[in-house]
Amino acid sequence: MNDELKKADEITRNLRECEHIGYETQRQMDLAAADLIDALQAQLVDYPHLEKVVDGQMSQNRKLRKINEALTAENAELREAQRWIPVTEKPPEGDCFVYEASKKKMHFAYAEELDAPDWLVTHWCKLPDPPQKGNNDGNKTR
Repeated sequence: MNDELKKADEITRNLRECEHIGYETQRQMDLAAADLIDALQAQLVDYPHLEKVVDGQMSQNRKLRKINEALTAENAELREAQRWIPVTEKPPEGDCFVYEASKKKMHFAYAEELDAPDWLVTHWCKLPDPPQKGNNDGNKTR
């Protein structure tokens, strides 16, 4: 039981036990009761305001979850587009990067070169999309 509840219990008990109390005792009890009321009011919660705050936070949480889902899906797409594909899963397509595990060598290959008998390609990766027109990466051309 917290201190305020103990004080409230004591004041209530004293009031019930005393039929006739003196003015000074009554005044002290009134002051104690007022202090107790102040302490309890300080602990009261503004539930309508709190409900609005919670609703706002829940709405924000829903928005953030949707953003997170979209970013997670986009991340999965990017990972898939950039992953090394084993040739046992799918043969290389078009110009791509290839990896020869026996030589621990990675290099660019044109589509026509992929059938070269001396290449032991184990994995391949699609080329990234070229820069879009108008995108300037800050490098100046000479």
